[in-house]
Amino acid sequence: MRRAIWLLPLVLGLLLGACNQQAGNQPNYTENAFDQAWSTVKTDLKTSFKDLATDPALQAIFQIPPDAQPLALAALNALNPLNALRPEGLVPLSTHDLPRGGKDYTTNPPSDLALPSSYDFGVKWQADTHTAELLVNWDAGKDTVYAHDPNDESYELPQAAHAALTVDENPAGSADFSATWHACNGGYITEPDALRFTGELGMNKKLNWGLSYSLTEGSTDRLNVGLAVSTTGTNPETQMQLNLTLYGTVTRGNDCFIENARFNRGSLTYTTQVGNERVEFRVNVTNVESDQNGHINRVDLNGYVRHNGQTAVTFSGYIDDADTNDGCPGEHVTLTFKDGSTTLEDWLRAHGYCSH
Repeated sequence: MRRAIWLLPLVLGLLLGACNQQAGNQPNYTENAFDQAWSTVKTDLKTSFKDLATDPALQAIFQIPPDAQPLALAALNALNPLNALRPEGLVPLSTHDLPRGGKDYTTNPPSDLALPSSYDFGVKWQADTHTAELLVNWDAGKDTVYAHDPNDESYELPQAAHAALTVDENPAGSADFSATWHACNGGYITEPDALRFTGELGMNKKLNWGLSYSLTEGSTDRLNVGLAVSTTGTNPETQMQLNLTLYGTVTRGNDCFIENARFNRGSLTYTTQVGNERVEFRVNVTNVESDQNGHINRVDLNGYVRHNGQTAVTFSGYIDDADTNDGCPGEHVTLTFKDGSTTLEDWLRAHGYCSH
C-alpha cells in the first residue's frame, strides 16, 4: 500500500514539536531552572484541560452510547481538528458514503430521529441527566464530492460541512470544515490542496480550535500547517499555537498522488500560554534529506525555547533514521543551558519521555 506521503511533513512537524523543551540565543536559565519552569507549565496545562473535561458538553461526548458510536464516528470526527487531515477517517462506513439520517438513543429501542431540513445526519442520546444531540450538514454551501484513494477506492468527502452540538437543547458546540480536494483527470483524489477547520466545544468551559493546511505547488513548493487551540472559562485558561512552513519539491505520479516530497528548509513555531506562564519554541530546519520514496531520513535543525520572554535553552544538531530507531530521538542534538549542555536524548530520558 502506498505510503500517505503528503502527511510526512506534518509528522515532521509533530516530531519536532515533541521536542518542545528547548530555547533562544544566550541562555539565561540553568538546566534545573528550565526543568522547574517546564514542570510548572505542564502541571498548569494538565489542570486546565482537567477542568475543561468537567463541562457538560465534554461529558456528553464521552458518554455517547456504544451502539451509536460506529455511525456517529464520522460526525464526531467533524469536531476533531486532527482527524480533518485524515480524510478516510471522516468516512468509516463500508459503503464509503457519508452517513445520513438520524437515530434517537434516548428511546428504547432506539427510534428514527427527525432532522431539521438543513441537516443530513444526527444522533441523540442521554448523558447522565442531560440530553445531547449532534447534527451535521455535509454540504453547507458546497456539494460533497467523490474522490478516490491510491487503491482506487472511492470516498464521499465534504467540501464544506457544519456540525452543531446541543445539550438540553442549549448550544454546546459547533464546527465548520472546508476543503479543496486535489483535482485529477476530471475527478478528485483523497489528498487536499487546502483544508480549514474551526470550531468550539463546551457550554461553561470551552475548547476552541482552528486548523489550516495548504500545499502550494510552483517553482518552489510550499507547505503550511497551522493549529491553534485554546480554552476559555477554565482555571487556568490556555492558548496553544503551532505554525509549520516547509519549502521544497513535491512530485506527483501519473495518478496525481504525491509520490515524493523533498522539503529542504523551513521553520516550526510553537507557543503555549497557560495562566501567566508562556513558552515559545522555535525550530529552524536548514536541511531535510529524503530517499527516493520520499521517506525523510535526516533533518538538520537549530532553535531555542523562551520562557516568559527570556531565552531558556538553545539547541542545534540533526535527527536521522538511526537516531529514531532506538525509540528516543536527539542523540545528535545538543541543548545548551546557562550552566552547560547535554543531548536532547539524555534530557528526554532523564525526564521520562523515553521508556528505554
